[in-house]
Amino acid sequence: MGHELKNCEGMSREQSDVPMAVPGVEQQFIFVRLSVLREYLQTELAMPGLPFTYDFERALDDWVFMCFFVGNDFLPHLPSLEIREGAIDRLVKLYKNVVMKTGGYLTDSGVVNLSRVQLVMSDLGKVEDEIFKKRRETELDFRRRDKQKKQRMKQQQNAQRPKWMMGGQFAPQALGKPGSLNAVANPRQAAFESRKQNMSTSGGGGAAAELKSLMQKECFQVGDKRKAEEQGGRGGQDSDEEEEAPDDVRLWEDGWKDRYYKSKFDVDADDQEFRYTVAKHYVRGLCWVLRYYYQGCASWKWYFPYHYAPFASDFVNIGDLPNDFEKNTQPFKPLEQLMGVFPAASKKHLPITWRTLMEDPESPIIDFYPTDFKIDLNGKKYAWQGVALLPFVDETRLHKALETVYPDLTAQERKRNTKGSDRLFIGVKHPSYEFLEGLYEGDLSSNPVPIDPKLTNGMAGHIWCDEYNIVKGGVVPTPLPDVPDILDNKCITVCFRDLQFDADFLFKAVVLPGAVMPPPTLKPDDWNNRNPGQRYRPQLGFQQNSGYRNNKDMSSAVRMIRNTAGMGGQGYVMSSQSMMPSVRPSLMGAVPFDYNNLRTLQRPRYNGSQGAGYNSSQSTSHRSGGYGSTQNSTQRSGYGSGHQGSTHQRGGAGGSSYASQSAGGYRGGQGGQGYRSNQQSGGYSSGRNGGQYRSEDGGYQSYPTGQHPNPRQYDASRGRQQQDHGQRDRYRPY
Repeated sequence: MGHELKNCEGMSREQSDVPMAVPGVEQQFIFVRLSVLREYLQTELAMPGLPFTYDFERALDDWVFMCFFVGNDFLPHLPSLEIREGAIDRLVKLYKNVVMKTGGYLTDSGVVNLSRVQLVMSDLGKVEDEIFKKRRETELDFRRRDKQKKQRMKQQQNAQRPKWMMGGQFAPQALGKPGSLNAVANPRQAAFESRKQNMSTSGGGGAAAELKSLMQKECFQVGDKRKAEEQGGRGGQDSDEEEEAPDDVRLWEDGWKDRYYKSKFDVDADDQEFRYTVAKHYVRGLCWVLRYYYQGCASWKWYFPYHYAPFASDFVNIGDLPNDFEKNTQPFKPLEQLMGVFPAASKKHLPITWRTLMEDPESPIIDFYPTDFKIDLNGKKYAWQGVALLPFVDETRLHKALETVYPDLTAQERKRNTKGSDRLFIGVKHPSYEFLEGLYEGDLSSNPVPIDPKLTNGMAGHIWCDEYNIVKGGVVPTPLPDVPDILDNKCITVCFRDLQFDADFLFKAVVLPGAVMPPPTLKPDDWNNRNPGQRYRPQLGFQQNSGYRNNKDMSSAVRMIRNTAGMGGQGYVMSSQSMMPSVRPSLMGAVPFDYNNLRTLQRPRYNGSQGAGYNSSQSTSHRSGGYGSTQNSTQRSGYGSGHQGSTHQRGGAGGSSYASQSAGGYRGGQGGQGYRSNQQSGGYSSGRNGGQYRSEDGGYQSYPTGQHPNPRQYDASRGRQQQDHGQRDRYRPY
């Protein structure tokens, strides 16, 4: 069983959850939650400032209608609209402008307002030429990048191949194949033949003879030129470049509209009336498709009589076109429908006498079933993307031809050729089971009985007995040979017919009363508040006012990153607790620093203290926040980092010492200077005879030579990776 993305814990599948292997390749589906899609569309289609009350349900219906322009099951897509080129986003932008201009929506419960659609098509027609040129530029750029990619891959493959490979008995052979383990016979003679062959191909005489033979293959007279296809190098066809499909229209060049209608419809360039006729049929198709999805099939006789769509600029004066269709039409019967959609290769599914109409050369409708037909790629790359130029089936001719074979149908085939009824399957635990079970008491009745909506959660209609119903506890026979029968049946079957309405009845496309929407899923952060209408893109890092980490002050973190990367130029890594300056290790060891030559920094705001900095002086004292290098002087406070808890100095042999209670201090010992922290953050401490690195408290501490701990075992605790490069025995940080 699967789970929701929000409940995913990243754990591996259990053995029981792994699907069993089935013959063939299992199709992987992408599931879309419609309630979440509705939330996204509600934000995308928002139009503040309308001169009338905004209704999202109406805007959603218009969005559905505009999606028909990029193609559906009944109409080809407009040439200027491709989904992968952002056609839907372009239509939404044009749509919002039209709503602002006209003050109304494009559709209403499945009925199209063609005068407003005219404005959308007019705005789209103005940019068609730009769309075609941009499409060509994108295509050429893709081919260029694809060609470069293939060349890089070929170069990598050639670089991995050996420049010369022995042949014959010494040729490499794959393991596991017969003869791969045979011993080499007469190796000295085989090696001699191999060297001889190599000398004949690489020597000067062999190469010259080979070049001369190539030059004598084709003799050209002086002044003759070879074709580009016959030349190598830049003039010929590159083997890495795929052959471009022939395109006689060339939409990216001037005159594209005339070439389009000549190539696709075989009409002259001056036949403007034909273009408008194609556009009118397409508009009626748009109206039919929308009504089909919102109200049901408007007419069973309508179809789009062309293989190609018109241009958006050809939609002229469509606001006056009729928006109604022929009523009381009937669909094809089942066998008639198969005759209209099946090719001759699928004739085995039809009655015997009906098959002759698909294969007999003297059949009056033999032209409906060609054995070979043309596929127009129409600018695409693969055949399945092209347009199959099959003939349209004439309903009148088909019915007339079938009149001669209808008498040949058997009783079973006649029953198969009728329109069946819908069926309901109700389990024994359903509230309506007892009511439906009462229909089968006594003789079976085919008289429709209204169903009680209270027992079916509001579903209304008429029901009657089903002749194929199986009694409770019976056996349901299986229609498949390898599937067992269902024992102990626990459901009942009845025939069902939906409620009937007048042909002019219009179902309102509104949310039903009492409907409960799912709780919202999207959060405000899922959208870009700075750029309305654009998808939210998180801005990570320590930029000011980025909204990251609730707009906390990241100035100290910024200084830490800059100083660590060498951007600050001071060579310090500032601690977040005491702001104790520590020497930043370099790639070749610690950076030496001379504190006797320190100068006051220009921006010394460390740890938020005012006036704190670095001074170099003699016989001076610092009361707070100061950091100095003195000789035989007394200081009331050393480096206090803005704290008042620092103590006075304590002298030692060989130098001055400093100690701090709450922040990093300095302590001198024998044999050199060092620094050590008593509490909280790291400092530096010197010992005897040199120093070694230790990071328990994030600083440096010296040890006698040969008694230092492993410096790398503590590196990970502070995020530092010290590289000593041969200085492990005597590491001097200063």
